Amino acid sequence: MVTKTVVVGIGNEIMGDDGLGIVAVRELKRVLPDSAAYIEAAVGGLQLLEILYGYQRAILVDSIVGENPGRIHQLTADEVFSHPRLSCVHDADFATALALARELKLLIPDEITVFAVEVKDVHTFREGLSPEIKAAIPELISRIAALLKET
Repeated sequence: MVTKTVVVGIGNEIMGDDGLGIVAVRELKRVLPDSAAYIEAAVGGLQLLEILYGYQRAILVDSIVGENPGRIHQLTADEVFSHPRLSCVHDADFATALALARELKLLIPDEITVFAVEVKDVHTFREGLSPEIKAAIPELISRIAALLKET
């Protein structure tokens, strides 16, 4: 059975490094077009569940505010929301939404992997990624590509 995978880049391109999820999804779509469905999103919580609905596996890519810009974290959805420092700005309600979806036995992926990249600022209006985040994109793409090739 072929796994139906979605890769969701979460972010906002006009908020500088917050757009890294969008940039990553566009690059993945360019280099591995048939490996997954690729979606750009600026939502969290219940709206993100709508995007995930019906897929068997999901990979989420987002920025997190941290002390080491460019550091990449690969986590399960449960790890992201249980770790006090690794909470993405878009998904403040995603933990609750995910728990609700599981309780209601909704058709959402059992396997959700989150790639969270540390950035310093997600609140300044500007286009483009900072040099530290641009430098992290190749490794991020490589790690996600390796995960996509596992199926």
